[in-house]
Amino acid sequence: MATETLPRKRDLLREYLSYLRVEKGLAANSVESYKRDLSQLQVWAEKNALEFGRLTRTDLRRWIAHLSREGLAPTSVSRAVSAARGFYRFLMLDGHIRIQPAEDLDTPQRMAYLPQFLTEENIDRLLNAPDTRTAEGLRDRAMFELMYATGMRVSETISIEVGNLDLDAGLLVCYGKGSKQRRIPMGKSALEWLTKYKGERAHAETQLCRAFIAAGCGFAVSTGTIGSQ
Repeated sequence: MATETLPRKRDLLREYLSYLRVEKGLAANSVESYKRDLSQLQVWAEKNALEFGRLTRTDLRRWIAHLSREGLAPTSVSRAVSAARGFYRFLMLDGHIRIQPAEDLDTPQRMAYLPQFLTEENIDRLLNAPDTRTAEGLRDRAMFELMYATGMRVSETISIEVGNLDLDAGLLVCYGKGSKQRRIPMGKSALEWLTKYKGERAHAETQLCRAFIAAGCGFAVSTGTIGSQ
């Protein structure tokens, strides 16, 4: 009695990867990336007793939620969803499925990463970096101390004019929205270095410059100058 041969189950993932490699001409590393993402989807489907080639839109949404819970970065989730979208588009064109379940799937938005803050050790290293034996080093130390004491940005610091500083009172006078005046107190260390820089500044050509933090020869410091330090 002849044994009936059961039809061999199609390896849909292998067919798709072959399609990408042969028909689309994708590079080996790109095909490997698709394989990695889709293999993970296949494993997830099997663990949830679902047929990999016939997942629904609801199934894929559950998979996306699973990826997010696993701590995958939003960019990585978006890449995996893109791989799934291409795979199911291929299956629909091949006639294996009639509806594209991955079309217009929502993916997590990129996170707004919190800024990194300097440690106390990093701040000390920054403050002590300039060579205060030189005029430029003294200027930079005064500028860094001022920024640390007031929380001002580089662009705000270099725009301060001579008349904005009251070193005797230990105050910085600046203007916000609507020309509203603010008086910001400065710490002892900032005052010490600003006073030293003021004395050096008085003997240089920078005294002709209205900006307190000057580059020399009567010119104000620019953000580009600071960025190149």
